[in-house]
Amino acid sequence: MKTEEHIIIILTVVEENATVNITYTSSSDEGNVRIVVTDSEGNTTHSFDRVAKAENGKLSFQSGGLRPGAYTCSIEQDGKIKDSKQFQIGR
Repeated sequence: MKTEEHIIIILTVVEENATVNITYTSSSDEGNVRIVVTDSEGNTTHSFDRVAKAENGKLSFQSGGLRPGAYTCSIEQDGKIKDSKQFQIGR
């Protein structure tokens, strides 16, 4: 019996440290999971390829180079978006 894989992201933005923190859960062993951050025009600003299987995985990046506005963080498996969250960067 094959168990169903699950992928979830929870996004936290910590502006006082100019850091975007991404917390995710993935049961996929495949190495085919990717997290992508895009701006409101659809341009990729950050990507994390081959995200590891994790119950409470954490990724982060500095937000200092991002313009104020709306962004989307998506988690993909095999090129298909499984979940996404929007967040704002303000200055």
